Amino acid sequence: MKKILSALASKTGFLLAVLSIGFVAWKLWSARGDIADWELGPGQLLLIAVSILVYTLCCTSQAAAWHFLVRLFGALHLTFLQSFMINARSQLAKYIPGNIFHFTGRHVMGKNAGIGHAVLAAALVSEIAGLITVAFLLIVLARFGIDTPSLLEQYHIREFSIGAIVIVLVLQFILPRRLAGRELPAAHYRFIVFSNSLYALFFLVMSTAFGLTVFAVSGGVVLPFHVLLSVTALSWLAGFVTPGAPAGLGVRDLVMMTLLGGHVSETAALLSVAVFRIVTVAGDTVFFLESFPVERLSRNNSGS
Repeated sequence: MKKILSALASKTGFLLAVLSIGFVAWKLWSARGDIADWELGPGQLLLIAVSILVYTLCCTSQAAAWHFLVRLFGALHLTFLQSFMINARSQLAKYIPGNIFHFTGRHVMGKNAGIGHAVLAAALVSEIAGLITVAFLLIVLARFGIDTPSLLEQYHIREFSIGAIVIVLVLQFILPRRLAGRELPAAHYRFIVFSNSLYALFFLVMSTAFGLTVFAVSGGVVLPFHVLLSVTALSWLAGFVTPGAPAGLGVRDLVMMTLLGGHVSETAALLSVAVFRIVTVAGDTVFFLESFPVERLSRNNSGS
């Protein structure tokens, strides 16, 4: 029964992703007249390149958080360079339909690095709980800087976010400890708080990259940072929890486009979302490529 429900959820999520991609593509086609007149100058291209480099820092902060978590749960032999390499090497697998293969790939590489299954499982649960908790928390703190108050009230997003924070935080502090199957240090709560701080940095840096992209694409529109944070956190969360959507493809873009629509023109919103998708794919690719020199450096350090 579990397998049937899991397969159904994955297929439903994949269908939702396809429909979302289709809707975004239709909107782009509808605005093709305005898009045809759009040009990128050298300054805008430079900003987009900077956005890609900034986005790679998101990946680094996530890798750092995972490093602290696996060490907390018992993998004390793992160096940061090894953690960086494992996360970077598995990064592009998230674009495979299913939205789980980057986790699977990281688990396999972690096992090859001598990390136990229980440690990896505990770190994964804590990571997912931490990311979701921080995303909800930032959405609440940003005061929903989105011009859709009726939508927020209708679906009680603020109340749901606060409730989710409480529930997921409890899970984050209880489940991983049981999965790890060992006594944790007395100060293990500090490790979890620190990893959550790195996840907050993940969203802050991603919002910065998105803001640079919007500025470059829209011709100089500067959005308030709480708006960028709201749009980024909520759209990331929607893509992350949708099973079967590779890297949140389609779902994240649709939510981002909808939320951004109250702050820039429809054409600017469409182009910003499309270009930011390119930024994230390029950033993930750069992060993946960084794994090769880091792996050589790690081997040299271990051999010295």
